[in-house]
Amino acid sequence: MRSIKIGFSKSKKSIPWGSWLIRLYQWTPFSHTYARLKTPSLGSDTFLHASEGKVQRMSQVQFEKRHEIIEEFTIELDDFQYMTMKHHIHYFSGDDYSFWQNIGIAVVDLARLVGIRATNPWQSGWNCSEFVMTVLKPLYPSKFEGIDPNTVTPKEIYNILNLLKKEGLINN
Repeated sequence: MRSIKIGFSKSKKSIPWGSWLIRLYQWTPFSHTYARLKTPSLGSDTFLHASEGKVQRMSQVQFEKRHEIIEEFTIELDDFQYMTMKHHIHYFSGDDYSFWQNIGIAVVDLARLVGIRATNPWQSGWNCSEFVMTVLKPLYPSKFEGIDPNTVTPKEIYNILNLLKKEGLINN
């Protein structure tokens, strides 16, 4: 068995406009989600996330310079699940980040408030929660059934992980 962590963080920038807006919009202490792999041979863990223009890998040292970790969940995986998850991470690393997709989430939510069924008009690229959902969905397909990856938020990922924790499937 191997483990990964799915975590939630907020920006350490001196004026983190985007982080503030996302936290206010979601009403959460975090604005970002990521996957974290143990890489002891490298001297620190590896963080995998969509941020700063790309889906990327980042050392723990660099990640913690930019992000304050708020909470993490540990997921135990068998070897097949671990390799499947690593394949997904490797395959999407380097792809483009989509700032506009985040704006589209708000547009879709506003449309729903007035009874209009809408899809995100900006589906190109990745945001952090879409990337983490893509990593987690093969592990827990029923938990992500019916969730649009183009509108999923860090808060929704967090709520699903809390549900898995309550069901005894993962740890904090």
